[in-house]
Amino acid sequence: MAKADQYSVWLAHEFLKHHVVRWFAEDVFEYDRRMGLYQVRDRKWLPHRVQAFLVDKLGVESVTTSGVKSVCEAIKNEQYLASGLHPPFWIGSQQEANVIVTRNVALLLDAIHRDGKPRVVPHSPDLFAICGVPYCYKPKADCPNWKRFVMWMVGGNEDEARLLQEFCAWVFVARRLKLEKILWLVGPGANGKSTFLRIVRYVIGEKATSAVGIEAFSGGENFKLQPTLHKFANFCNDASVRRKGNVAALNNFVSGDPFTINRKFREQLTVEPSTVCFFASNPMPLFDDTSDAFWRRLLLVRCQQRLSEAEMDPMLLHKLRAEASGVLNWVLAGIPTLLARGRFDVPESVRQNVADLKAQVNAARQFIREKVEAGTENDFITRDQFMGNFNVWCDENGFKREELNVVKDEMLATFDSQLRRLRKGPGGRRVPCWSGVRWMQEERANCDREYRNRELDSLRSTVEDQRRQIERLQRMLDELRQQADQKRQEDRPQQREDDDGEEMIALVKELSSEDEPANGLPATAAAGEAGT
Repeated sequence: MAKADQYSVWLAHEFLKHHVVRWFAEDVFEYDRRMGLYQVRDRKWLPHRVQAFLVDKLGVESVTTSGVKSVCEAIKNEQYLASGLHPPFWIGSQQEANVIVTRNVALLLDAIHRDGKPRVVPHSPDLFAICGVPYCYKPKADCPNWKRFVMWMVGGNEDEARLLQEFCAWVFVARRLKLEKILWLVGPGANGKSTFLRIVRYVIGEKATSAVGIEAFSGGENFKLQPTLHKFANFCNDASVRRKGNVAALNNFVSGDPFTINRKFREQLTVEPSTVCFFASNPMPLFDDTSDAFWRRLLLVRCQQRLSEAEMDPMLLHKLRAEASGVLNWVLAGIPTLLARGRFDVPESVRQNVADLKAQVNAARQFIREKVEAGTENDFITRDQFMGNFNVWCDENGFKREELNVVKDEMLATFDSQLRRLRKGPGGRRVPCWSGVRWMQEERANCDREYRNRELDSLRSTVEDQRRQIERLQRMLDELRQQADQKRQEDRPQQREDDDGEEMIALVKELSSEDEPANGLPATAAAGEAGT
């Protein structure tokens, strides 16, 4: 190592005695002892601090731009952290840490499933944590207002309230427990959705969360996902819902598979996201996801309660924030049960919400749920009968008609029945049909009657078309007869003249034959010979 380089390294060590600095993911982080967190600094911060340090230590005349740059590079090399790790993690062991950093202590969650409570340790620069909560940890704090509010929001459904508690708890152990779920609150305005998400975000720590909209997960250019890097959770109030929205990127993000995030003017980062997603909207999230991945991950909670303007408490948000330490204890209480079970205990009401919404998105799926049931091996529904009834049902209920391929996929997914050509038609003729299914009892007669009516209408239409065809042919035949008669009438005078001429010739011949004598001489000659 050159002497100049050794000198720069020595100066870097001297600088680091007064400043705790780390270089991570192309950013400079400085440790804040008051918060127990590392704070990101802009690119000019380190050169300015190094220059001020060198001026104070060496004098202004001994400081050069190249010297400042050399010391900065030495600091970066000494304090470099691999970007493959996901904060928070322990710097010495390079192991990820399940920890919550509060204003007064750090809470280690590794033993909470065993002891039922977190382990409390003091702040330490050995823990590389960039996000924390803005309040102190109080192990005996309670949150009565918050508990009443949550129960009111879900209409007194204790199972749904427990699900919300465990979902919030999952935020802190998501890297350890891969569940691949999305929480979506839906309902009309003034029912507590936004208040719930605001308080949860405050309890988790606003710096530990992001707030990108659902449109950021639509695929393509994903610069908008940069704020989600190294965050515990992402919150989206009033999500924009589009029926044809592309949720493929959202499914990929939630699954935790390697995900590439673009960063402006910086290199791309490929991470395995563990960010938990919270969404809320007034309309239903009617995303047309034929892959079923979105519906499998969705936890849909309906918020049916509603307050009038006179019933609203303008101080409610302030009251709930004042219980932040108690709300944190409420969240932490859900971790042991969740870790022991290894999954969410999804209430039947939430499952039904997802099933109903899924049916609304796919007309074929809803029609099958309402009209078709599993039958015996002798039961069947023909393709023509099914599609005829289905199209009429779509028109009557305001749904868009689905293509046959969509119907085939839904029948296969619901009843494991494939469309095949079987000898189920009249006279044993092969027709496309689904076997092992039948119309529901209450709908069977109606569907059959509708089918017979359509068959009769089709026959009537066919008969009417044939009648019109016969009438058209009859008119054509009449026209041909008229043309033939007219032709005969035009040809009749000429025929009459020809007949008269032939009669005259015949008459002359007859007269000539009468005047000719027996000896063969002309009559005049015979007369002259007689006079002599």
